[in-house]
Amino acid sequence: MMSSKSLTSTYNKDLQESWEPMLDHVKTISDSIQIANGILSTLTIRPERMLAALDPTLLATDLADFLVRKGVPFRETHHVSGRVVAKSEELGIPMDTLSLEQLKAIDNRFTDDVMDIFNYETSVESRSAKGGTSRSSILEQIKVLKAILMAKISAPIIRAIETAYNGETGRTALESHEIVIFATMLTVDLDELK
Repeated sequence: MMSSKSLTSTYNKDLQESWEPMLDHVKTISDSIQIANGILSTLTIRPERMLAALDPTLLATDLADFLVRKGVPFRETHHVSGRVVAKSEELGIPMDTLSLEQLKAIDNRFTDDVMDIFNYETSVESRSAKGGTSRSSILEQIKVLKAILMAKISAPIIRAIETAYNGETGRTALESHEIVIFATMLTVDLDELK
């Protein structure tokens, strides 16, 4: 008690229990960044395996959206979509191989053009809102991230990183996640990037 009385008022903060959890979080974030760096730098993307792993049930929301475009309220369409998924699982066949008659047996509002929604690329591109999955949305997000990074990290550092990187790979530009990895490797304070 006497030692805390003799401390200057601003030093009392050092005695609080808030420091330990905060320092734990700092270590966890630092470790997570290092792990992400290792994962992204060694990641091998195999598009053919990714395509083979796609399951038509991923398009259940698109099926619900299809009925919404036909004027059915979403509060109904998500139940209908769930019944379609259940039917495909019951029959042991992919959802996109159900016939139009089978779909109409579940809900008579399905029309001939329902089969057009079972396209993964169309599904991805249909999410074009800000932050969506369409190519244009992703490119916009990358552009914004690059602008933030350029504003926070000096341009000469970015140019030095790109020059060194291009010398090894022959590529002409860095992707946003690569800039973050290199910035992390240079121990740039990522908290300043917020």
